[in-house]
Amino acid sequence: MSAHRLKLRTTLFAGVSTLALTVGAAELRAADVPPPAPRAVLKAPPPVVQPGVLTLWIEGGAFWTGGSDVRLGIPDVVSNVAGLGGFGIFRPRAGLEAAVGADWRFAASPWHVSFDVRYGQAKSRGQNFAKNFTTHTGDNASSIAVAVQGQARQHESHLVADFMVGRDIGVGGILALSQVKFGVRVADLESRLHADLQAFAKCTDGGVSCGLGNNSTAAAAVSLDERSRFLGVGPRGAIEGAVPLGGPWAVDYMGGIAVLFGEQKLKISGAGVSSSSFFGTTGTFTFATQSTSNKAVFNADASAALSYWFTPHAKISAGFRFDGYWKALRTFDANGNIVNVDRFYYGPFVRLTGQF
Repeated sequence: MSAHRLKLRTTLFAGVSTLALTVGAAELRAADVPPPAPRAVLKAPPPVVQPGVLTLWIEGGAFWTGGSDVRLGIPDVVSNVAGLGGFGIFRPRAGLEAAVGADWRFAASPWHVSFDVRYGQAKSRGQNFAKNFTTHTGDNASSIAVAVQGQARQHESHLVADFMVGRDIGVGGILALSQVKFGVRVADLESRLHADLQAFAKCTDGGVSCGLGNNSTAAAAVSLDERSRFLGVGPRGAIEGAVPLGGPWAVDYMGGIAVLFGEQKLKISGAGVSSSSFFGTTGTFTFATQSTSNKAVFNADASAALSYWFTPHAKISAGFRFDGYWKALRTFDANGNIVNVDRFYYGPFVRLTGQF
């Protein structure tokens, strides 16, 4: 073989070997690199629907009653048994009050519906009365000694219910966790008095009857009930919410106003027995008198409480509340005239609230 052909073959083999090595190296490098991941198909996440929330609460507390005194009225038919000026003037002592309520916030909505009911009652200190005096017959010919005694007691109660529709306002600041509410309030306020009166008369100048009938002594007894009540219903507006203090602490607040349209009723009824016309009548007798009036009563209530969330869904609150009704109850003034008096209920409370 000639030197020229040997040189050409060597060059050809070298070129083929180089090409094979280049291709093999590329394939090895490609095998070391992982294949590209497939491109993800992106889409919007499903919307989160805020579920409905049920809030339940229960409350208990004490209260005092403000406003004018309630007075016992003595009908004319038993006025001769009386002489009881200053007897039967009452102001209830501290009483107890309980309340429950529920609020439902609709799912994915700032709207609420709510209901609550509150009941409280208080009693006045019982009163005993005794009076002795001397009177005379019509011609002043004989003297009569009269002894009168009486016992009386009184208690008051109030029942209040609200039916409301509310909306979260969430405008920031102190109102960030607030709800405005509009609806209807029903209020039933009542005062009850009961009295038992006894009277004894005796001739003191030796006369056989001296105006007491056929005997020298006479007696009478009367049992009396007085009931004053206001039952009204009307529109109410309110705002309530919470101010966070940091951590689990917050201040809860509420304020509302209402105008209640209803009937005021004052009724006195009773029965008695008398042995002599000296006491106005003889034998057994009954009596009843009633005064009614349609009335619009202004009402305002407010409360503030310090709250502690001891779990994410439950809290306990302690605070003070006021609930006032202007010119709501009918009673008597010192001169025996019928008047309208205020009733204010105020005192501390403890409330337990849970959300579900």
